[in-house]
Amino acid sequence: CVSFCCKMASASIFHGTSWPCTACRTQIFRWTAFWLAASFLVVVGADEITLLVRSQDTAYDRARLSQLHAVVAEAGWPASSVVGMAEAALELRHSGLWTYKPWIFQLEEQVQKARRRLAGGQRWFVFLEPATKLDPKRLAAALAEHDAREEVFVGRVLQDQTSSIIHHYSTSQTYPQALTGFALSAALMKALAQELRDKPLGGNQQIEPVWELAKWIEDTRGVKLTDRGDTFCADMQDGCATWVAHDPRPSWKLLPDDVVIGVKTVAKFHASRIPLIHDFWSKKSTVEVLFLSNAPYSGVVGARVVDLTPQFGSMVDPAKEATKEGSGHCSKMHAIVGHLARHVPGKRWYVVTDDDTLLNVPRLLEVLASHDDREAVYVGERYGWAHRERLPGTNYITTGGGMAISGPALQQLNDCHHCTCTRPDSPDDMMLGSWFTSLEVTIVHETGFHQSEPHNYHPEAIVPSKIGSSDSRSLRCRSTAITCSCQGAPLRRNGRRVAGKTGGSGRSFTSKKLVPAEAVARMSYDCPLPSSMPALRSRNLRGASWIRPSSRTSSRTSG
Repeated sequence: CVSFCCKMASASIFHGTSWPCTACRTQIFRWTAFWLAASFLVVVGADEITLLVRSQDTAYDRARLSQLHAVVAEAGWPASSVVGMAEAALELRHSGLWTYKPWIFQLEEQVQKARRRLAGGQRWFVFLEPATKLDPKRLAAALAEHDAREEVFVGRVLQDQTSSIIHHYSTSQTYPQALTGFALSAALMKALAQELRDKPLGGNQQIEPVWELAKWIEDTRGVKLTDRGDTFCADMQDGCATWVAHDPRPSWKLLPDDVVIGVKTVAKFHASRIPLIHDFWSKKSTVEVLFLSNAPYSGVVGARVVDLTPQFGSMVDPAKEATKEGSGHCSKMHAIVGHLARHVPGKRWYVVTDDDTLLNVPRLLEVLASHDDREAVYVGERYGWAHRERLPGTNYITTGGGMAISGPALQQLNDCHHCTCTRPDSPDDMMLGSWFTSLEVTIVHETGFHQSEPHNYHPEAIVPSKIGSSDSRSLRCRSTAITCSCQGAPLRRNGRRVAGKTGGSGRSFTSKKLVPAEAVARMSYDCPLPSSMPALRSRNLRGASWIRPSSRTSSRTSG
């Protein structure tokens, strides 16, 4: 009827004749009003479901976002139901959307401005990762079992089995597995936005945003996470609405000679740490390893220690870059960047770690090969500082878990005249973050880099059987054993205790004997653990780097 009336109306207007009958005109106006209203309202079935993907500006994430668009289009959902974080960050001019709270605030602001309404109020916001696969119909059916007019928080529940420094030693807090996605009802989103208006965000640090979000929701709204592990799944199973992809990453064919690893150390730790790092991973490394220090050292055969003092002087003086207030190592990091740029030119990647960071070098090469080193990027575990509702703070890579700087990014930093330390002992990682932000160098969060050691993470986040490639903390370790470190454990080398030797601040290293790549593809975590954590003893670990948590406390002890 509408089609016929539209044709009649067009013909009448074209030939200068009168409009169709009154009934047809009324019908045309009604349908026109309907489609105009629909253009401002995304409706999926009887509900509005917005998929918010924490994507980054990488080729890999863009490809996955494109795949998700195709899936929802096939299900009949509009393209506008998928929102990528990288694009949203540009539109909103906010680099802290990955911490959730600013994104929640901005989304609710947009909803209020648009004044969108749904019959029954069934509107949902589903946060996903780029690695999350989706069945739109099953997701809609699962969410239809809950009332979005109530404050509802659903996902796959995780709860720490042991106290963890990254979760403030709390074992009671439940939080969602971010990789499988989680959903917030419209009512909860509205309430959370109001909470932010009543008590705006301060200048806090953001470390584990999904845990911090769950705790904030429970503390402010009294809403606990509802477990829907039958819907939000780690692996694809019957009835699952979401699961984790295991797609291989692209590769830029990285060779060991394309990379150099700089280990930041200091004279007082030469005898205690360099032998351990060399024994655990650096002597087997196919990548060149440099120990960058303030003094020479020849106590370990094969370990190349570079004394930066002749070239950089007080910049690497421990008395300057380590004070009573704390050790930030900014001036030393500035010297390290300068040394690498001037004396080790032409590398595609420059990796910098602390002297208590343990690396899985073959896995590290695999991860770095999946990033385009032709771009100015730096990669590692992303932290944030002072991200507010409308104003972005600072993103930075925490150096404790190691970081990787592409060749173009290192050159830009070395040529930067305004990139200077506010104080010699300023936090090096935060200063690097601010410098790279000012240079518009892309900061890429890569979950294979770990600021803490394995027992500080939930077992499912470290040891799922299939959670794939590099989309979770449990990166696949295909080519060699994983190395790790422990807090407060007896120091061991090749499985034997080393008497009289410990790591910094009275804490110790532990590692299982390394096995050649041709002998084993993966190895079990073999650090002495509390009796409350037997599950981690026998399970395989996968990752690129780990660090003892002692260097994250108020007194930094690494070089």
